[in-house]
Amino acid sequence: MADTPDLSRRRFLKASALVAGAAALPPIAALAARPAVSRAGGLTPVPTLKGRWIRPDDMGYAMAAWPNNARWAAVRPLAIAMCADEEDVRKSVAWARHNDKPFAIRSGGHSYAGFSTTTGVLIDVKPMNGVTVDWNKGTVVVQGGASNQDVANALRSRPLAVPSGRCPTVGTSGLVLGGGWDSAQRTPD
Repeated sequence: MADTPDLSRRRFLKASALVAGAAALPPIAALAARPAVSRAGGLTPVPTLKGRWIRPDDMGYAMAAWPNNARWAAVRPLAIAMCADEEDVRKSVAWARHNDKPFAIRSGGHSYAGFSTTTGVLIDVKPMNGVTVDWNKGTVVVQGGASNQDVANALRSRPLAVPSGRCPTVGTSGLVLGGGWDSAQRTPD
């Protein structure tokens, strides 16, 4: 098709990985200077988010904590940060680091290895699920919480496909960073 840009899978995956990685990390300056652990072992106040900070006694905790892979359902996070944007992610990572708590980032929660679960702060980026396509430039920008279905919906109007598996709820962040299996992928020789 003449008006369809050359959007290879490799270009799409590289760009998606960069976007997902950038959304998930705090600024480099924040990584270099780790603040001291909070006073007397107590936790500092929770960050103010555009999204929602959910604790175990809050309504909706059980639903938000439940991973898509039930194998890890017994792992209960200290808190869940439902991040609305990149600033929420930065604040949540900074809070976890300042309070010396582990954290994990979840985009779909399908990890067979349990990488999207933690007993610390679960940083859930599913609300950050935008997909922006610029057909003239041949670019697709995928936010960290976009699912396979979000990407498929954005590309549906053109004769394009992304080999990404059959499950619509798999998060593209985990997929582009090396997770996931696809029935259309090449098998090793």
